[in-house]
Amino acid sequence: MPRRVLGELLGVGEKRVEQMEAGEARGKISVDSLQKAAAALDCELVIALVPRTPLEERVRRRRMELAREWIRTRMLHTMSLEDQRVACSDLPPSAIEEVERMFPDERLWEKP
Repeated sequence: MPRRVLGELLGVGEKRVEQMEAGEARGKISVDSLQKAAAALDCELVIALVPRTPLEERVRRRRMELAREWIRTRMLHTMSLEDQRVACSDLPPSAIEEVERMFPDERLWEKP
């Protein structure tokens, strides 16, 4: 679409359309400008954050991370004081799963 036509749809001059295009190319265009352009073109503006890994996998990894840290700082420390050193990798999966239940979704992203 020629800049002149888009400018007419937006109610701005060609120079402003050129500035918007340059801003877009540099990744510096505002959401407001994009919304106006979308409306002028009878389009919906969709801005999305798409996880690189599935959300379920990220949540599972975070729970495991918290569980391992909890086990390392509490249980394993106490056991080592009793000269019963155990590594996280030595624990049965059921023990880690039990600790995972201690970290509901609303606590997952808190700093320990």
